[in-house]
Amino acid sequence: VWKGGDMRMESSFGWGELRVDGGRVAGARILEDAASLIGKPIGELNLSRFSLGFEWKYPRVHVKQIDIEAEGVFRLQGAATINNKRLNGELELGVTPEYLEWLPKAERVFTRQRDGYVWTTVQLAGTMDDPQEDLSPRIAELLKKSPTAALGLLIRGLGEWFENSIAE
Repeated sequence: VWKGGDMRMESSFGWGELRVDGGRVAGARILEDAASLIGKPIGELNLSRFSLGFEWKYPRVHVKQIDIEAEGVFRLQGAATINNKRLNGELELGVTPEYLEWLPKAERVFTRQRDGYVWTTVQLAGTMDDPQEDLSPRIAELLKKSPTAALGLLIRGLGEWFENSIAE
C-alpha cells in the first residue's frame, strides 16, 4: 500500500509484505565470502522461505517479520529500522553445525539450538553507508584465541585470491 500526495518517498507512507517462493541466490559476492570463510563451496543457495513485512513514513523504514531460510544451511529472523540513513536492528541467525566446523568453540557465539540450527543474536547499527554488526567481532575474538584456525582462514583466503588472480 502506497499513500501520499505524489510518488516521492518524502511525501508518502505505506506498508506491505514481500514473499518469494522458490528463490535462488547465485553469483553473489556474499556467497563467495561465506564459502571462503567456511571452507566449503557455495555456488548458489536455494531459499526455502523468504518473507518480510515493511512500513515506511519518510525518513523511516521499518522491516519486520524477516524470515529467510536456505534449509540445511541457515535461517535468519528479526527486524531492522532505517531512520535518516541510520541502521538499527536485531536478527536471529541460525546456522547448521556443519557450516560452523571451521570455527573453534562456535558454541560460545552460537549458544542456542532449535530446529536443527545453532542460533545467535546479531545486533545491527551504523548507517546505510557504513553498516555495523556485532557478529564479526565476536567471531574474530574466538579466532584470536585459536591461532591455528585463524591461520587456516588466512591460507584459504590467499589461495582463493591467487586462483581469482590467475583466472582474470
